[in-house]
Amino acid sequence: MPDAECIAEETIRAITEKTKNLKPIHLIVAGKSGAGKRTLIDSVFRSQLAETGSEEPFSEHLRKISKKGFPLTIFQTCGFQPETGSKDPVLSEMLSLIRGGTMTGKTTLRVSCILYCISAAVGKLDPKEMTWMKNLCKVARSEKIPVILVLTQALTPHDGNLLRRNVLETNPDVAQIVPILAQDSGTDPETAAHSYGLDTLVQVMGELLPDPLLNTLQNVQTASPSEKKQRAKAIMADAVASVSDPKKEPNPVIENDILPPVLISLIASLTAVYGIEISEAVLAPFLSAALLSGLFLQSRKASVSLLFKKDAQENLPEARTFSPTAVGLITAAVGEAYIRILDLITRGELNLEDLCAQKGKEILSSLFSEEEKKTSIFPIRVGIGGEHAGTDH
Repeated sequence: MPDAECIAEETIRAITEKTKNLKPIHLIVAGKSGAGKRTLIDSVFRSQLAETGSEEPFSEHLRKISKKGFPLTIFQTCGFQPETGSKDPVLSEMLSLIRGGTMTGKTTLRVSCILYCISAAVGKLDPKEMTWMKNLCKVARSEKIPVILVLTQALTPHDGNLLRRNVLETNPDVAQIVPILAQDSGTDPETAAHSYGLDTLVQVMGELLPDPLLNTLQNVQTASPSEKKQRAKAIMADAVASVSDPKKEPNPVIENDILPPVLISLIASLTAVYGIEISEAVLAPFLSAALLSGLFLQSRKASVSLLFKKDAQENLPEARTFSPTAVGLITAAVGEAYIRILDLITRGELNLEDLCAQKGKEILSSLFSEEEKKTSIFPIRVGIGGEHAGTDH
């Protein structure tokens, strides 16, 4: 049995590489002063970017917010009052950024998406602002940059949807309109307004951003655990499909029962998507639980029964391959268990430190037991001649 800590070390290197290679998102967050732009930023994206990120002037009316190692850069408008004339300085600066991007070294940074914020607390639309926004949308559309109108500070979904209908009557030419309340408002349990709409905003962004940015979006957003999970399951499905084709050659491994290489890559991709910083000490217990689970023992026997003739099955300890079917089944089971762990951490139901404690061991043991029961690995354990290869259950 290989050392789980050694595998964890290799997996951490893969996680670092996957995270480093995420395509960066460049986002414009615009709106009048008091429209809730900074609250929106800190409510949607992790790391409290608006509060802890490095903020510097980008132009006279735009500020650049970024953080080292964080694949999201935000260009935020300073407080302004929209003008309808073509010489409006804020609009001119934004259009220049949209049309030409910005140069950093030899790399052109292209704007990925624009969030335009209008406060629903005002209760009515400013005609000048709507004209200003239409001019912005016209250029953004020509550059194939989606504009999402975010109706902030809408105390109830009813208030937000009412304003949304009013906006639609003006033909705003935006890709989507999303009413939100970024944070709970009020302390009285009977009258307090509860936050809503942020998960919808993340979903809309996922529908509008290009495919190369979808993993990055899930990495940086913290508002919708369900969107993270959905993206993670899509990545897992692709990984399973890539290795489970029965026409593929058997997958070589270094030692008996070691993780197939696809699993290290999958765990790295899932961790990068969730945006969770995991150490070797935390990852090792998960890998150890996976290696000690019945999945690897049973799949090893299954792969041998499918790959070798009956008289060769005596050489089980010498086997150096997993069949594609076995690798697919292991990948699905371990991937599903890992997603469930990451989801629990994201929702605050499990701490990273718990994985190293007895509580974590019990959770991991339970998860892998469930995956063993769900997997279809046992029915394939039939020898070449159709004889049953035996079972441990």
